[in-house]
Amino acid sequence: MRRYADASFLVALLNPKDNGHDAALNHYRGLEAEDWLVSAWAELESIHALRQLTVRNPPALKPSECEALRRRFRHYLHHGQFQRALVDWAEALTEAHLLSTAWGVRAAVRTGDLFHIALAEALDADRFVTADRRQADAALVMGLTVDRVG
Repeated sequence: MRRYADASFLVALLNPKDNGHDAALNHYRGLEAEDWLVSAWAELESIHALRQLTVRNPPALKPSECEALRRRFRHYLHHGQFQRALVDWAEALTEAHLLSTAWGVRAAVRTGDLFHIALAEALDADRFVTADRRQADAALVMGLTVDRVG
């Protein structure tokens, strides 16, 4: 089974201070042997979201905690827990345009979320894993099989 992990799921899984951490960890446990696909887009968005937690008022993470989580994520990507998916970016953008044309006036979806959905399609993922309710709803409307965590 090929599972596309979006940034909301990855942040919840990586960050023990996240309200959805326990749900993400429980979802992931027992499925570690499956193929977990992470796009460069999900990687960037996840790490940036963690960094943004350090500049909130008050900060939700210390910079040193953020860096430790970033290194842990990198370890997961290099040692097999997650696979950095090789993306055909032209195909992914074409898929995003097609999804926008088909659903953009019928489903509320942010551009970044639409791009995650398009990436899951372009990578032939069997399941789309997210902790974002709005993104899960949009992905379901667009025909994906969704694991909404949390």
